[in-house]
Amino acid sequence: MTEVVHRILRFSLLVVAFSLPASAQKPANPAAWGTNHAGQQVPEYVHGDECLFCHRFNIGPGWQKNAHALTVRQAEDAPELTAIVASQPALGAVSAQIDYFLGSRHRVRFLHKEGYGKFELLNTQAILGPDHKAQSWVNPEKAAWSKAQFANRCAGCHSTGVDPQTRQFSAFGLDCYTCHGVVSLEHTKDTSVIWLSKKHAPNTLAVTSICAQCHL
Repeated sequence: MTEVVHRILRFSLLVVAFSLPASAQKPANPAAWGTNHAGQQVPEYVHGDECLFCHRFNIGPGWQKNAHALTVRQAEDAPELTAIVASQPALGAVSAQIDYFLGSRHRVRFLHKEGYGKFELLNTQAILGPDHKAQSWVNPEKAAWSKAQFANRCAGCHSTGVDPQTRQFSAFGLDCYTCHGVVSLEHTKDTSVIWLSKKHAPNTLAVTSICAQCHL
């Protein structure tokens, strides 16, 4: 079973718990959360663009700089990463095909869009130094694209709404849904029903499981 399927399974365990109002929640029992979602359709969810209709002033201005939104970055928005590619002559043959970047703190991977919800991943990596410039490289002389690696190993933590059948994602980067769960439009009357909201009852195990989808 591939890594992305494991991540989808872990994620699916949270979906049912996310949708419960605070008043209906029982004492945390992670073993009983949700069901096996593998092979089923991705749950419907409120897309981040809809969230920003109301949260455009308090969340919108800073979200594009948030690390969760930047798990994948477009080349046109990351001139410092484009410069890293230009600094490696061995990538000359593929540099024009690189239009997205994966990571930006310690390592940088290189992506090429291949149809709806699909990325090809270059086997070359740039390892960054304290100055955020390439300190060393992995496979610069034998750069080759992989059509399956992002879908099988990366999509679960670097994109939103991964279809377990096709491995296609609905959005690159992490949408509001990834951490806040399935949010009913009725939350405008009671924000305590939203996971990780200021009014939601604290639940250390649940919060850990939300973050641990990707951070463990």
